[in-house]
Amino acid sequence: MAWGRHIPEVDTLYKINGFATLLSLLGSLYMVCCCMRTPSPRSVSIKLILALAWSDLLYSIANIMSQLETDVPVNLFCKIEGTLRAVSYIPSLFFTTCIAVLCYKTTKYGKHFKQERFFKATVSLISIFCLSTAAA
Repeated sequence: MAWGRHIPEVDTLYKINGFATLLSLLGSLYMVCCCMRTPSPRSVSIKLILALAWSDLLYSIANIMSQLETDVPVNLFCKIEGTLRAVSYIPSLFFTTCIAVLCYKTTKYGKHFKQERFFKATVSLISIFCLSTAAA
C-alpha cells in the first residue's frame, strides 16, 4: 500500500494530497482549454504556457496513479508512474523558466529577439533531456 495507509495521521495527508492533485488536474485542464481557445494560439508565450499546462496535467495523472491500488504488477506500475513523473515534472520546471526568460528577453530586446527560434530550441532541448532521463 502506498504511504503505509494503516496509520491514521497518514490518512489525513493522503486526503489532502488527493484534493491538491484534483485541483491541479482541474487547473491544468482549464489552462489547456483557455490556451486552445485564444484567438492567436500561435504566439510563443501561449505555446509555452500550453506546454506548461500539458506537463502539469501529466504530472497530476502520475500523482493520481501513486494513490491507486491496482492488480497490475507493482514493478511495472511503478516504472510507468516514474517515467510519467520524469517526463512531466522536469519540463514543468523548464517551461516555467523559459517563460521567465521569454518575458525578460522580449522586454529588453523587443522585436530583435527571435521568439520562434527560442521556442524551437526550447522544445528540442527539453525533448532530448526528457528522452535521456526516461531511458535511464
